[in-house]
Amino acid sequence: MKNFIIMLVFIFSIPNAFAKEIVQASQDPISIESDELIIEQKENKGVFTGNVEVIQGDMVINSDKMIVYYAEPATDNTDSQELLGSNKISRIETFGNVVITTPKEKAKGEKGEYITKDQVFILKKNVQLIQGKNILTGNKFIYNRLNGKGVLTSGVKGVGKNKQRAKALIIPEQVK
Repeated sequence: MKNFIIMLVFIFSIPNAFAKEIVQASQDPISIESDELIIEQKENKGVFTGNVEVIQGDMVINSDKMIVYYAEPATDNTDSQELLGSNKISRIETFGNVVITTPKEKAKGEKGEYITKDQVFILKKNVQLIQGKNILTGNKFIYNRLNGKGVLTSGVKGVGKNKQRAKALIIPEQVK
């Protein structure tokens, strides 16, 4: 019974441990590199495409495409340097082969979104949360930085054998 309780505590701590790594890096400078950057001032966004890599502290985000939406509308006299230097980001979306890596965890999915106002991070489609040999899988992971709550769901309803569910594979560490 004691081992079962320890395992349950561990299972529920994996999503929050991963999300904690994201929160800790949030005050570090952000470096973004890609094959191409298109700045769309009238739409208040920057579109990074091709081998996108974002580095903040010891967290790295890779994806095929990333769109950064800015909170304030661009004015006619705003140049691209001012737009890129703005700290007023309202939302970030990532698409294709999204991988978020921290020293202790890795998360994978096909689409990611971060809503700055609500401080909510969402990872969708074929989600994997990996910590050591332990893997959680589902179709949607939502983490709220304000309350520290992480939720992993299947996101797909079905019946019988076609029903998809959130899954956890926990490999207990060997006691030496």
